[in-house]
Amino acid sequence: GARVGRLHAGGLVHGDLTTSNLLVREGLIGDAPERAVCVVDFGLASSGGSDEDRAVDLYVLERAVEATHCGVADAVKAGIARGYGGAAGGCA
Repeated sequence: GARVGRLHAGGLVHGDLTTSNLLVREGLIGDAPERAVCVVDFGLASSGGSDEDRAVDLYVLERAVEATHCGVADAVKAGIARGYGGAAGGCA
């Protein structure tokens, strides 16, 4: 959610925001484990974008989570909402 919020706050709309276009990178920073989400495949992305464009990005992501990760969909959607709200600034 936070990554998407930062994209939207920066004026970028992904255009195909599904879980297939999110990669999780895990590693260590010093002795502490770290996990980061990387957004990939910006082939349908656009700059600027309206509130509706950003909402469609989030809707597509929500539907993808529900369709492909149904066992954990509610928890994932809640995490996305928390991260987005904290990162999107005036876009939320």
